[in-house]
Amino acid sequence: MNKTDFLNLLAKIVKTRTISSDNPNEDCSNMELVELLKNEAARRNGICTEDVVLTRPNKNNLLIRFGNGTGGILFSGHTDTVPYDRSKWKTDPFIMKEEEDRYTGLGIIDMKGFFAHVFAALDSINLKQLIRPVYILATVDEETTMVGANMFSNKEQNIQPDFCLIGEPTSLYPVIQHKGYMAYRLTVTGKSGHSSNPALGVNAIYTMNRIIEQLMIFENELRSHYSEPGFDIPYPTMNIGAISGGDSPNRICGECEILFDIRPLVSTPCTMIENRIREIINKIPKQENLEIQLTALYDHIEPFKTEPDNEYIKYLEELTGHRAISVNYCTEASFLKNLNCPLAICGIGSIDNAHQPNEYLPKNDLENYHRILAELIKKICMN
Repeated sequence: MNKTDFLNLLAKIVKTRTISSDNPNEDCSNMELVELLKNEAARRNGICTEDVVLTRPNKNNLLIRFGNGTGGILFSGHTDTVPYDRSKWKTDPFIMKEEEDRYTGLGIIDMKGFFAHVFAALDSINLKQLIRPVYILATVDEETTMVGANMFSNKEQNIQPDFCLIGEPTSLYPVIQHKGYMAYRLTVTGKSGHSSNPALGVNAIYTMNRIIEQLMIFENELRSHYSEPGFDIPYPTMNIGAISGGDSPNRICGECEILFDIRPLVSTPCTMIENRIREIINKIPKQENLEIQLTALYDHIEPFKTEPDNEYIKYLEELTGHRAISVNYCTEASFLKNLNCPLAICGIGSIDNAHQPNEYLPKNDLENYHRILAELIKKICMN
């Protein structure tokens, strides 16, 4: 694929609207992009398998295979993007814009643009010489529920790759470890009444205050007792991100709610953390007309870790010129690790630029990234 063809494909990918959002007015199908990827695969004699994601209307996972045999490499990416604020974009987010040192567009690095890089790498080799397969996985709704990767990892698969690469933006640093993600809604329901007589009600805010105090103590316990090297923030974190309750200063608050998240480490699995949170709730003094409810906002995303001494991880470090690192955010690696093969995250562009207005792909790393992907194919699928 020459540079012009690559940029044309990248522009077509950016043009597709594939927003995933909990707001149904913003949420989009990914089928236009799936059809585009299927057409690109067909031009190269790729075999496509499409899976309907039943919980998400008009959204499908797509698996493409080039070559035959066992093992091989799986390149994985998600088809969706986050929503956007048009007022903060200098140009149309769905029209790829070339500037002096970059290409701008929604999803250009996070991360549907990754598929264009993989096709460019494939076009730099002779696919007839593959002795092991190359797979491309395109998943649904990574930016919300990660249901696509979750479904793929739980489905009986006929593939067992030797290595998996997820193309999230990492500034070309191999990532072999990241934290998990847990998000909750905690609701305290008491009994409202006139503030002139507190005995008439049960103030939900007072109970919520006790819970928050205990959660902060638990947060400090996590910080003090659990640490893993390699992370910028080496301990599990907790964040209470939203609180709401009550409607008037002269009325006893009948309901109060918080939203909070936790980012666990491998040493603090999700089950352990949830059990501890429920212990905190159960220790709150029981009162008549008081109810406490804890609800997970999403399925838990477990922490991820690949052993650093694998030969393909070492080779990726050699190709990129960077030692493998750990990051605080999470990816679909938490699900794809179920393939039981070494896995790394490595992509072009900075994670700091993801989810931002005027998201951009730096020009200076393009040729190097295509070389890295092509060399991985050669080592794993052609030697």
